[in-house]
Amino acid sequence: MHEGIKPPDLKTFHLRTKRTMSLAGLIRRCVEQAVRGAGVRCDFFMAEDLYPLEQGTLEELRRVLAALVRNALQVMPAGETVFLSVENVTVEEGSNLPVSPGRYVKVSLSDPAAVIPIDNIECKWHMDVESEGGAGTRVAIYVPASTGGGPRQGPVAGRDRRACTARILVMDDEEMIRHLTRDFLEPYGHRVEFAGEGGEAVERFKRARDSGEPFDAVILDLNIQRGMDGKETIKKLLEIDPDVRAIASSGLPDDPVMLDYESHGFRGAIAKPFSMARLHSLLHRILGAGG
Repeated sequence: MHEGIKPPDLKTFHLRTKRTMSLAGLIRRCVEQAVRGAGVRCDFFMAEDLYPLEQGTLEELRRVLAALVRNALQVMPAGETVFLSVENVTVEEGSNLPVSPGRYVKVSLSDPAAVIPIDNIECKWHMDVESEGGAGTRVAIYVPASTGGGPRQGPVAGRDRRACTARILVMDDEEMIRHLTRDFLEPYGHRVEFAGEGGEAVERFKRARDSGEPFDAVILDLNIQRGMDGKETIKKLLEIDPDVRAIASSGLPDDPVMLDYESHGFRGAIAKPFSMARLHSLLHRILGAGG
């Protein structure tokens, strides 16, 4: 058994596993993608009700965390476990930490068996490194929380309320894309539902409309393996609601529908893989600006 840095006390943190998490889910997904195929396990310890972060801060955190995990993989043997914890921290006046007083999200990555290199990590926030005799490392990053009372709406906080709290239907046959889209949208107040193919999407769209809570936007994958694709689905949705606000999505940016989406009934198009900023900007255009 290694005598290095030990994982956080389980009494202090709550392991969160639901995909509906906002910040916690986004961090988890980032780390899981970084360690995939490396033969390394990652245990997560997530505090409840994490402080919200600004959209730009989220993007920067994803970049820094991915780089930090890659560095850890360079020194970790296969079969080892890296520990990642996320908690809220309030820094008071007179604190020993070299940061301004305020609210922070503390993200800690611990390897009990090796020293994680950090020389190439460019980070504008305070990064605290603890090491015990070269046997283990804990790297803690203090990320400033949003100064507002709740999650910032970023670029989608426009003139129309729907752009701030939209109900969005995502039709995509890739589970990873569905989860990633939800992680991008739910921290900003949007409600997201999913369909794996067009037939299911049409049924969900009908039920929502009949219930008096229609979807404000629909994102349709143009190319799926089984079932009705986005090209056929948009035709069905336009029959139900000629004003449907639909976005075409595809991993093939030169798809004819992507190049001429308006003539097919779409309000916008987004190529995969897409960024959080690009998705929010597109939603702001078709919702915040009234379509």
